Amino acid sequence: MIRFNRRRKAIDDFIDGIRPELLAMPTPQPTDALRARIIASRAGGVRHILPAPEIPPRSVGLTIALSLAASLVVLLIPIGLHRSASVGDDIASPGAFGQVAFAQAPRRGDHPTLAPVRATGARLRPLTAEFERRVIDSAGRPTGTSQISLEVSASSSAGDAAWRVVSVTRNQPPTSSVDVESVYVARADLHLLQRSIHVSPYHRFQRINVAQRFEGDSVTGRMTTEGPSIGAGRAFARELPRSFGPFMSERVAPVFLMGVPLGRDWRGSASLLGWAVRDDDVSLPIELRVESDEAITVPAGRFDCWRLSIRFSGRQIHYWARKIDGLGVRVLDDTDAKTRGTREIVLTRIR
Repeated sequence: MIRFNRRRKAIDDFIDGIRPELLAMPTPQPTDALRARIIASRAGGVRHILPAPEIPPRSVGLTIALSLAASLVVLLIPIGLHRSASVGDDIASPGAFGQVAFAQAPRRGDHPTLAPVRATGARLRPLTAEFERRVIDSAGRPTGTSQISLEVSASSSAGDAAWRVVSVTRNQPPTSSVDVESVYVARADLHLLQRSIHVSPYHRFQRINVAQRFEGDSVTGRMTTEGPSIGAGRAFARELPRSFGPFMSERVAPVFLMGVPLGRDWRGSASLLGWAVRDDDVSLPIELRVESDEAITVPAGRFDCWRLSIRFSGRQIHYWARKIDGLGVRVLDDTDAKTRGTREIVLTRIR
């Protein structure tokens, strides 16, 4: 019952955000021909509910629109992350970690069990990297691939020295879409400054846009859509508990550990950031541990790596970072290999 009430509240909040668009929707009037056809079919034993003429047309339209909007919310914001109840499980933001459940956000008063990760932007450098994401079902059949390009460049944000990380993900059929994310992080310690997300298409929309800005322990922003537009969109403001920092975008993850001095027995905590449009899609605490060192071969070459475990929401995935600079070269999620198959991201090129 608690989960149902939380879901219902999220739907009600979303409907409130697009209510002006719903009220502006035209309400079609029944034609004489339609009425005659219904009466004729009723006479033949088929019963249809006729429109009640005493109900104001606008109220009928609003009721229908609200029902459609409720269905839309279920499609637009699936369970788990704000994404993924469709084929491939990762429509909006697969990122480096595959599907995650942001609904497991920390509660007030919670604290991480590991010390927070300490990063420095001085270890980063301008680079361009390319990755491939592969989804394999439990029978060993490939069910989806994505090409991911990642570019890191020196930049600034509101006058502050920053690194700009741009990620472009092209998801191949059957879930064809393009996901573009730009993130600015402080050059000093890699804390988030601003972030923009664009996914085309996104369910019934030609494109969905999310803009975020970070100040202190808060993230604020706005979600908008195109084709169709929901007008001014939906604004949001969320708290980011300092004890669960640092916060990072999934798309920054492959380069985030370049700012960390990894070594044997290294461990730390951080949080992945969601879209924050919904209150159950804000952040996800993760724990990172170096488990061993290992030389692995990926399409980009053979590298000596640190193998890390990343734990969240009762799950664990494997992550390989190059010893030479901390760049992520492989991610493997085989938690549910027997039932859901595996998800893997590998480095294919770097320059």
